[in-house]
Amino acid sequence: MHKIEAVVAGALLMGACHHALRQAAVRRDYTQQEILAQAKGDYEYVHDEKGWRNAKIPASQFENKGKPKDELPKDIHLWRAKYKGPKPGPSDSQILAKIVSDKGYPDLNIEAGTTYIWRNTRDPNDGDFVAKMVPEDMPMKVLNRGSVNQEYAHLGVFDHKNPHLVGAPLSRGGAALGVCFDDPACGSQHCGYSSVQ
Repeated sequence: MHKIEAVVAGALLMGACHHALRQAAVRRDYTQQEILAQAKGDYEYVHDEKGWRNAKIPASQFENKGKPKDELPKDIHLWRAKYKGPKPGPSDSQILAKIVSDKGYPDLNIEAGTTYIWRNTRDPNDGDFVAKMVPEDMPMKVLNRGSVNQEYAHLGVFDHKNPHLVGAPLSRGGAALGVCFDDPACGSQHCGYSSVQ
């Protein structure tokens, strides 16, 4: 190989490595311990809602079977997360909300205690993200976007982008629960999630 060709090849290789490292940094695979440390140390929380909003879709379109009334949380709150720092936090990690509940809801990986909603991007226009439910004392799980591909609840102008708990009544009593937050994959820019993997 000629000297010029070697220099060019080396430059291309270095560029490819730099690009790969940059891409890896954008989508770093955070551990549960790292996410919880961010949630507890880097964020403050604003109490948004007690209970859940009534869904505009029926329970049959949720992707979990719901629970009878006596198995549902009776005291569940959603707190909107706000990053503490003067500058934005990591581009590949964002806590959206904290859910505090007296009872677990396993279909959403909500535990009795505190569970965080996290995603691996801070950009609300980035539709290629992974969102997870991250409890303090159970393994975290990936949230699945609802197949109906729409928001689950009627949202007001001022809180359209904020996370929400939503619920739809079951014909036999009780309700199916889900969560909503900003997501460009849905026409309203706000998608519903009602199952985990």
